[in-house]
Amino acid sequence: MLRRIFVLCVLLVAAVSAQNAAQRAVRETPRVAAARRATDSALTAAVRAAGVTRATLRLYLRVFKEERVVEVWAQRGDGCVKLRQYRICGTSGEAGPKNEEGDGQIPEGCYTIDLFNPWSSYHLSMRIDYPNAADRARNPRTRRLGGDIYIHGMCVSIGCISISTEEIQELYILCSDARRAGQRGIPVHVFPCRMQGDVYDVLRKNARNDADLLRFWTGLETVYTAFEAEKSVPRVTTTPHGSYTVRTR
Repeated sequence: MLRRIFVLCVLLVAAVSAQNAAQRAVRETPRVAAARRATDSALTAAVRAAGVTRATLRLYLRVFKEERVVEVWAQRGDGCVKLRQYRICGTSGEAGPKNEEGDGQIPEGCYTIDLFNPWSSYHLSMRIDYPNAADRARNPRTRRLGGDIYIHGMCVSIGCISISTEEIQELYILCSDARRAGQRGIPVHVFPCRMQGDVYDVLRKNARNDADLLRFWTGLETVYTAFEAEKSVPRVTTTPHGSYTVRTR
């Protein structure tokens, strides 16, 4: 009996510690507090309209470079519902993944938000975990792959995903809420474009002599089409050559 009580106490302490760590991870600086006040009414209405709650929020972000769009989806039951969409107003590079430091490319692939920066020079920002295993596998001889790729405000970018200052306030608060609700890794999938239709056909045609790029895009396309078919976040695996496949459920 005493052993059982001890185990329960340990688990309780661990749960409280994890919750406190999540709260510390997204600090409510004056800038964040102001963003929360400015966006609270609109976000509360949007979340309610989507049939979810801010206290249990689970998010999934999709970025489309060619269309300059950031989509925000919220998990509801076994699927997802679209919550918000933001315009990318600062961009750089071209279609194709980031392969080295200084190439000006916005990465493509399957990432997660791994850091919140409430003191950002670009108002507010959230870092994605580039380079990941796929990036390293594709570029085994490149010593400097770069890093510090953020979603941020102020409509300027060299390799980052930039939206307006007003919209980064909304997105930052939404992601903060999800983090506080216990979502440790918010997935961010970055695509060259919507991977079906005329725009994608043109990109593939322009890259017809680049077998490595086409193979990478073919793998990333499976991630795109899996979500389009099921409206649930794909379970993604990195392949040995640095692309992606989707695990069946």
